[in-house]
Amino acid sequence: MLRAVQQVDKIPDDGLIDSDLAAKKFGASKTVTDQIKRYARLSKTDKSVSAEEIAGLLTLISRRSDSDLVMKIAGQDAARAEVDRTFRILKLGTAIPGSLGLKVSMKVASRASRNLIGIDLTFPGGQPHVVSPNGAFGDVQPIKCLFDAAAVAEILHVVTDFHGALAHTECRARGADSCVWSVISSEKD
Repeated sequence: MLRAVQQVDKIPDDGLIDSDLAAKKFGASKTVTDQIKRYARLSKTDKSVSAEEIAGLLTLISRRSDSDLVMKIAGQDAARAEVDRTFRILKLGTAIPGSLGLKVSMKVASRASRNLIGIDLTFPGGQPHVVSPNGAFGDVQPIKCLFDAAAVAEILHVVTDFHGALAHTECRARGADSCVWSVISSEKD
C-alpha cells in the first residue's frame, strides 16, 4: 500500500512543483521509505504485519482524496508480485490450450488469492466467484474491499486472461457476514 502511495505522490522531475508542496507529499517522505524497507525485511523472513497495523495503514490511506486510486494500484501491484513470486512456472497454464490450461489457471488464481489476501476464489460454471471470509476491518472495511477487488481482478487477468468485471454484491461494511464479488461481464478482448 505504501508503494502505491509513493507512486501516486511521486514528484515529477520537471521542476514545476514548488519545493514546499513537494515536502508535503506523504509518499515522498523518509517515513514511507523506511516503512517500505521494514515491510520488505519482514517479508523476507516470512513474518507478517499485524492486523492492527494494517488497519492503521488503511485508516491513513482512507483519509486521502485519492484513496480509491491508491488502493487499486496497491491491489494490482500486490497481486502481480504474489503471482510472480509463487506461481511463475504455473502461469504457463494460460499457454496450455483447452480445458486443461483453464483448469490449471483457475487453480493457480484460487491459490494466489488465498495466499495473498485470504480470499476464496471459486469458479462455479466456469465463472469467477469471490468470497472474503476473513475478519472485518471496521470503519476502513470499504477501502480494504477496494484493495481486495483490485487484487483479485488482477490475479484473474494475469493468470486466467479474464477481462470481465466483478460486482461487490455483499459487503461487511453494509452488514453482510462476508464480502462477495460476482462476475458482471466475462468478455475477452
